[in-house]
Amino acid sequence: MIPNPTPPPDLTSFFNRFSNEELHQIGLALIQQSQHS
Repeated sequence: MIPNPTPPPDLTSFFNRFSNEELHQIGLALIQQSQHS
């Protein structure tokens, strides 16, 4: 079997997929969820 040549995604590459506005919306959603719990 050939191992996956791509390295595991880190947080920087993960968040780079989103724009600043999308990150802001995600952050607000996470805060709201944490407040509800």
